[in-house]
Amino acid sequence: MSTLDAYHQTIRELSDRLVEAQRPIRVLDAIKWDAQVQEAFFASKCRELPPVDRDFYAKRPLPFDPEQKREEFQEIDREINRRLGQFSPVGAIMRRMCREYRTVVRMLEARGTAEFSRRSQELYGSANDAFHAGDPTLADLGEMMSSALTNIDVSRHFPDEEKTLSGEQAVKWLQERLDRVFPDPAWPVRVILSDGIISDA
Repeated sequence: MSTLDAYHQTIRELSDRLVEAQRPIRVLDAIKWDAQVQEAFFASKCRELPPVDRDFYAKRPLPFDPEQKREEFQEIDREINRRLGQFSPVGAIMRRMCREYRTVVRMLEARGTAEFSRRSQELYGSANDAFHAGDPTLADLGEMMSSALTNIDVSRHFPDEEKTLSGEQAVKWLQERLDRVFPDPAWPVRVILSDGIISDA
């Protein structure tokens, strides 16, 4: 049992390092437009690309040093391999996350350039991607979903439900349910209320 506990502790330590390393990386904050750019874009009825280029983002530096951040994830990657081994399934997931975060950093370094788009597609895919050959693309599925949701919205078959739970009540309700599904205190699932949550959480 002590070996298992030590293994779990190692995973926890490495996970905490990974979480801490990604903390300053906020993709949406790093690429957002200011109010002036947004207003001009909508004033043109979204027909003209805004003047958002490398110079635009040069005036909005990232809150971390990209080179140091890539090296930090590289070091965590090496530490995961050293402490968990090359064939650990958990280690493989964590090393993949390190690689993805390094790509995220490269993508943010390329804000305002064509390289940004290539890195973005590498991470998140493209609207022209399909799940299987011959299937609809993600853009096609989006159009179908939009049409279906619009039909539901205008049909009024589903009246709006009254909001009866506060954020704190929702946290309590969800925590109680998850505690029943994940009862092991060694691996707790914690529900928290946060307005600073990362976009892929």
